[in-house]
Amino acid sequence: MLHPANIFTVEQATAFNAAIEKERKVHRASLLTPSPKPQDLPLIVYANCYEARDARHAFELQPDAERQLADLHETQFELCELISSMEAILASNPTGHEKRKLLGYEQKKSPSLPGMLDEYFHVDGTLDRARVRLAEVEKQLRRLELRAAEYCRVKESLAPWPWPRINSERNAALDRQVVVNGQMPVKRGRSL
Repeated sequence: MLHPANIFTVEQATAFNAAIEKERKVHRASLLTPSPKPQDLPLIVYANCYEARDARHAFELQPDAERQLADLHETQFELCELISSMEAILASNPTGHEKRKLLGYEQKKSPSLPGMLDEYFHVDGTLDRARVRLAEVEKQLRRLELRAAEYCRVKESLAPWPWPRINSERNAALDRQVVVNGQMPVKRGRSL
């Protein structure tokens, strides 16, 4: 696709603007359509306190995928707001400086040499960079949604197994073994 800095005719500029508008409409429509939810998997059932303890340790070591997903959605929202603000500035008769900052500009690769053709490259504007960042965020969303769904599934599965229950069941099993060995278990209580 041509960049506005490389367009010379009105027809090419119109075609470029139409293509950008079409991409923008498709993007906004994709944001409005609800994405399918990950398939609801059954909760995990732990057979005893030892399985629950191991699962709880592993769960507490992993990062909070729900929080990460919320942060990513917030970043996506902020980038969409930023892009729409930039597009509003472009639509409201921007100055030459604002246009160069938003759309980018052409810059020489090296200093001019006699008898050599100058080479130029395009420096992306803030609008291009914001669109690239938004695309990267949206690429991460699906994978993070699946991780967050698995995180919530494990979290709900561990709800009936809080640490006090795990510890009391483990202590009861240990006390039972002490009694089987012919001794009285030591009373555990809170120390002040």
